[in-house]
Amino acid sequence: MPAQQSLQNTAKQSTSNSENISAGQGISHLANEIYQSLGADQADLQQLTDLLQKEYRSLEQQDHSAINEYAKQKDTLVRRLEQRSQLRSTVLERHNFYPQQGKWLTAIETLNEHTPSDLLSLWLNLEAQLKTCQRALQLNEKIITGLKQNIDRFIHILHSQTSTAQTYNAAGKTENFLSRRALTQA
Repeated sequence: MPAQQSLQNTAKQSTSNSENISAGQGISHLANEIYQSLGADQADLQQLTDLLQKEYRSLEQQDHSAINEYAKQKDTLVRRLEQRSQLRSTVLERHNFYPQQGKWLTAIETLNEHTPSDLLSLWLNLEAQLKTCQRALQLNEKIITGLKQNIDRFIHILHSQTSTAQTYNAAGKTENFLSRRALTQA
């Protein structure tokens, strides 16, 4: 009887060990999937950084056709990044990893232990790239905002909707130029 229990325990341990090996391989496979996904993000973030630099030069030169083309390309890259991020979240949740907002680093550290690739340094590098993109985007947005304000002021002037209708006369006194008589008549 004790031999039979021992055999059952060994069979249970064998099953448990194969489940652990299978689970370990599953986590390793998951870590490699995440690594590949983050690698694709890294390539897209590099393209986005290059695109933002090109956009900056186009903004300086006021090359509107190039600016519009860069906007379309940026939109495509950002959509791909968002789709991969959503897919990563879904895959991680399917494997009982629930990275919450700001808790990605914990999931990455856990997965990093199960892959020969350096998932953690890739993640940290991505965060640095993302911050670089954010700074470049903010700079470009400031330039665009300034250009828009200049255009709005110019259009305002063209429509003669200035904030004041006063000018200075020859004596240096303010005068409402809309109330003046015309110098000539047709």
